[in-house]
Amino acid sequence: MGDLDLTDNFCRMAAQGSGCAVVPVDYRLAPECKFPGPLEDGYAALNWIADTGDEHGLDGSRIALAGESSGGRWHSGLPDWRGSAKDRMSKKYFLWYPGTGSLGETKSSRLYEGYVIDTPLMRMSIMSYVNDQSEIPNSLVQPIRATDLSEMPPVHLMSAGLDPRHDDNELYADMLAKAGVDIEYHSVDGALHGFLFMLQDHPIGLSPARRSISALGSWAGG
Repeated sequence: MGDLDLTDNFCRMAAQGSGCAVVPVDYRLAPECKFPGPLEDGYAALNWIADTGDEHGLDGSRIALAGESSGGRWHSGLPDWRGSAKDRMSKKYFLWYPGTGSLGETKSSRLYEGYVIDTPLMRMSIMSYVNDQSEIPNSLVQPIRATDLSEMPPVHLMSAGLDPRHDDNELYADMLAKAGVDIEYHSVDGALHGFLFMLQDHPIGLSPARRSISALGSWAGG
């Protein structure tokens, strides 16, 4: 679900507001491309920027990865993917209401069922992504099931307050903190899943979006 057209407005807003070059990745989607296809695309894009960034006026040594919803899921898995060398990892992660996976029912999944997304949709999403059910516990599929997050770079994570995934995102942020990762976590009260792309109809997300863009600009200028 989703495509470059959906993300275009926010990517332009992020580029203009932060002064950074933003490189959207048109990674392959399930069910036509199953796990680990999107990870392979993400890793290929990461390597391309690191290897050829200078040719395009980009600093390949300072890469921030950003992803929302399911896009945030494979970003979270990249440090483990194919034993990525530390100098090939991004230096910062920006994640918005990412698909971290779940360890079970939560208060938010009960209270906000059907607020943009629901349990059948999330189940369909994960089953469309994996090749078979044995892959579901894989931390590359569900980052919340990772046993060691200590190699993650600093993370800027925003959850949506009215998102069924909210509590899973909060738990993931807590896991990162306990692993010693530099984590900046924000829960956006009153926001729905997908708020970055509803800024006209759901303006409550506008201020948090600008906060993330400001954080990106501060990181890039640091």
